[in-house]
Amino acid sequence: MSNRKTFTGGTARRYATLAGRVDEAITRLESMTERQAFDWFHVQQVKELLKSALLEAEEQYIEEAGNPPALILLPPTDPSS
Repeated sequence: MSNRKTFTGGTARRYATLAGRVDEAITRLESMTERQAFDWFHVQQVKELLKSALLEAEEQYIEEAGNPPALILLPPTDPSS
């Protein structure tokens, strides 16, 4: 029995988007390492690339999942009872 998971539809799209963006960030980091050229500007670019990739994947997940259930607020309880 295989442990491989099959991605279909939206899951595959989310995974491909996230994986592609993360791969791009890793490539940029590897390039900086090879050149031994780390600078604040390019590190910030990679950070923003990773953050935006995660946000985009999250937005896609929420779109496909529909609206999350409403938060249910329970009335406060008296801890002494």
